[in-house]
Amino acid sequence: MAFLFGAVAVSHLAAGIVGSLLLNRTWRRHTIVLSIAMLPALLFSLSKLREAYYLRYQAVYDRFRDELANPIPNSVRKLEFNPISEAINADLSFRFDIDPKDLRSIISSKELNPVRPDDLLCPQDYFKYPYYLPVRGEFVLYQGHDKDGDVLTLKVTEAHDHAVFRKESEAYYRYHYWDANPTLVKMGQEDLERLKRKWAGEQDGAPCLTTSVRLCLTPSNTSHCGRMTRCGMRPLGASCANGTRDITIPTSGLAAKGPIPICCNASHY
Repeated sequence: MAFLFGAVAVSHLAAGIVGSLLLNRTWRRHTIVLSIAMLPALLFSLSKLREAYYLRYQAVYDRFRDELANPIPNSVRKLEFNPISEAINADLSFRFDIDPKDLRSIISSKELNPVRPDDLLCPQDYFKYPYYLPVRGEFVLYQGHDKDGDVLTLKVTEAHDHAVFRKESEAYYRYHYWDANPTLVKMGQEDLERLKRKWAGEQDGAPCLTTSVRLCLTPSNTSHCGRMTRCGMRPLGASCANGTRDITIPTSGLAAKGPIPICCNASHY
């Protein structure tokens, strides 16, 4: 930034000198002076546009070549970075469609091993949850290390035609960074709950109720009755309602704090 300010100052000085030499006030003089004065800002803007284009359209392909396979298999499609709002952590991660044969070849070449959700190297790994960077239907997890000791993880559909890739640094596991900062842990859990609500709403596949629903416990206890209007997750034992009505749910369904949301195609469990 200091370099940019310096360049702007120099360009404005040069523009002033040229302007003083061109005495005739013509459109040509104005164009030359303005071009000299704006040259650093123009070049800076062009470099930022080029960088943004690279990050948007090319960087993910370079990362795929660096981390998984070079050249990229012809079957790879819809290759894109996962947004930070969905990935929560700032680790390198992207998703893609691929032919099952090519994906199995990558898994073999990178020496990634199948792993159960509860056996991931990080005991608090969000990858084990279906609502974190979700894939279609059931999924299989693979995990291993690259030559530098960094941890590579794949979340793969059962058909092995779509995958989510993530790379984490070796230091993250060596120093157990996942529980080193309580504030970050709390923020991560809050983001995870947000993704859970979003995923549950998408699974329901129908617009949510916007009207109030009366909620009571089993056995009947009017002191626990209340109103709920939020959407996202289906309450246990509840069915869809088109307006205000009584709903009865098991006491165990109130383990979570706060109002329990309901969606229009909620069904009995």
